Amino acid sequence: HNRQFGTKSERDIISAVGVAHAYDLTHLLAKAIDKAGSTDRPAIRNALEKLGSHQGAVRRYAQPFTADRHEALDPKDVFMAYYAKTDGALEKYLYR
Repeated sequence: HNRQFGTKSERDIISAVGVAHAYDLTHLLAKAIDKAGSTDRPAIRNALEKLGSHQGAVRRYAQPFTADRHEALDPKDVFMAYYAKTDGALEKYLYR
């Protein structure tokens, strides 16, 4: 990672990777616990699979989870990016 992105250590990464995703997941989990009326794991799983749409920090989730899909995001929803040194704009990292 350091060689590829020009950083000397993880401390050089200026964005808090995953914070927005964790924020969204925390809210989805809280909704599921409320819906389940319990902290029983199978009840929470079943509630997660039946959650309706949710407007999160990362995106609007039409149906974040189903019985067959336990990932709220799929590969087309995520990518590597960096802040440009010239103007600080978020740039998509293009793999070569």
